[in-house]
Amino acid sequence: AEFGDDDRETVKRYLLRFKAISTREENSGKMLETIDPRIRVSHVSDPTFLPGADFWKSKVKSTKSEKKYLFAYLIKGNDRQREYIEAVARERQLELVTYPYLENHRITKSERTWGDVRCFGDDPFDFLTKIYNAELIITDSFHCSVFSLQFRKDFYALKKCGDTTGQ
Repeated sequence: AEFGDDDRETVKRYLLRFKAISTREENSGKMLETIDPRIRVSHVSDPTFLPGADFWKSKVKSTKSEKKYLFAYLIKGNDRQREYIEAVARERQLELVTYPYLENHRITKSERTWGDVRCFGDDPFDFLTKIYNAELIITDSFHCSVFSLQFRKDFYALKKCGDTTGQ
C-alpha cells in the first residue's frame, strides 16, 4: 500500500519518535524507509519465533482436557473445510474443539455452531494451551501452525479460502 501525502507526514511524525523499528515483511520496511532518510528499519523474524518454544511452553496453562480432541482454527475457512475437519475428528474419535474467527467483530453462523466445544471467551494463553494439549490441529493460520511446530504437535495447514461460503 502507498501512503498519500497527508498520511506520509503523519506516519513520519510518529515513526521518528521511535528509537528502533522492525517489520516482519521486508517490503514493509523498505516502504517505511522511503518516508524519510532518517528512518531505518530492521527486518526480523515473526515475533512468535523469537523467544523459542520453551518460552511459549511456560505460558501454557496447567489445565488439561479429560477428553482427547482435535483443535481447529480457521481464519478464512469454508463449509467444505469444516465438513472435512468434522470427518477427521469422527474418524479419529476426537472431540472437536473450535475457535470461532471474528471478522469485524462478527461471528458467522457457521462458526457459531461448529464443533463440540466452541471457545468464545479465551485469552491468548488459553489459545496456546488448546494447541499444546491437542491430539491433532487443523488450521489455516500461520501463527497456529508456528505454535503447533514449536510444541511438536501433529497438524495440517489448510489453504485460506478467503470466504466462509460453502466452496
